[in-house]
Amino acid sequence: MVKDSHLIKQLQIKYQSLSEYLTANFLLNKNSLHGPLHWKNVFKNGFEIAKSNSEIDLELVYLFSIIHDSKRENESIDSEHGARAANSLSLLTKLKLIDLNQNNFNLLEYAIRFHEKGKISNDINIGCCWDSDRLDLFRVGIIPSKEYLSTNEGKIILKNRLEDLNLIDLSDDNYFNSID
Repeated sequence: MVKDSHLIKQLQIKYQSLSEYLTANFLLNKNSLHGPLHWKNVFKNGFEIAKSNSEIDLELVYLFSIIHDSKRENESIDSEHGARAANSLSLLTKLKLIDLNQNNFNLLEYAIRFHEKGKISNDINIGCCWDSDRLDLFRVGIIPSKEYLSTNEGKIILKNRLEDLNLIDLSDDNYFNSID
């Protein structure tokens, strides 16, 4: 766990300027349901998923977590916020707040652009990003659905949270029979 804590600290330090920039330019209240506290929870979820899968690029998950909702213009329906956030990646690169190789840039751009469209992904990094966001839907009174989770790790986390909240019958094995 010390190694994990060290990695998280490194990411926070590396992207401190980015985080400050996004927070300063966030149009909604800093206590918004889609603001910095949500971004932090999304990363916590992504980190929890990544602990079970070494193929997940934690840096991509971190960047997704702090950028994906940064261009929201309201708290309710804002169907273009993903596209606006994805489009901001070029500016963030120009400002030297992020520096990614082309493949990681493309993965991050796709994950951000389509995160609220209800898709799932076979790409472990995109799936982790989307699952980490969807696992925080509880904050707005929505119980996430396993059908919209891409990773087995995300489905297991959801199952555990639902069990902890007594929202599923523990004797119903059929509820999560799709977990590998």
